[in-house]
Amino acid sequence: MSQIIMSWSKCTIKDGISTGKKEMPAAAEMSALGVINDKSTSLEATDGEELKATASGGVQVANEQLEGGFQLTTRVKEPADTLFERYGLGKSATSGGDFDVKTHVVQTVRAVEVTPKNVGATGIKAPQCTVKFKPGRSEDEGEFVDITYVILPILNDDFEVEHWYSRFKKVKPASTKEAPKEVPKA
Repeated sequence: MSQIIMSWSKCTIKDGISTGKKEMPAAAEMSALGVINDKSTSLEATDGEELKATASGGVQVANEQLEGGFQLTTRVKEPADTLFERYGLGKSATSGGDFDVKTHVVQTVRAVEVTPKNVGATGIKAPQCTVKFKPGRSEDEGEFVDITYVILPILNDDFEVEHWYSRFKKVKPASTKEAPKEVPKA
């Protein structure tokens, strides 16, 4: 029996502007969201539309459940102004160090990647998502932003769903230690 490597616990979430294709943006074009609230990140399937046909008298004669979609949700603690700027939601005021929030509607299609803490655990990459951005504040949690990535399907040339997102295994990073240098003998 193989060992199960859990994908729970701490994760890193990065996003960037979608390429408009099934490929993810280059790593240099992806940025971390910030400090993720404990136990706030989840990937869930959404319910599709339910079609019902009824006959006279309200008798149901047919029912079909359409495929839904997927969404990734998370909460960012004490979000930086740069997060608002990244999504085009506001800008720094000209004086006083204030930040002017102009909207909470994100206009760009984005890509998102969730990387788990544990090597061998499963992460996800979704190259096309719309974003719901909901800033908030509470006495209990301080300032936060709830971000929901509504994952858009990758379609083939016939407009059929090719896939929604990709799963990947986190690999151990290459060693950054240099080999010890030989000291020349005198």
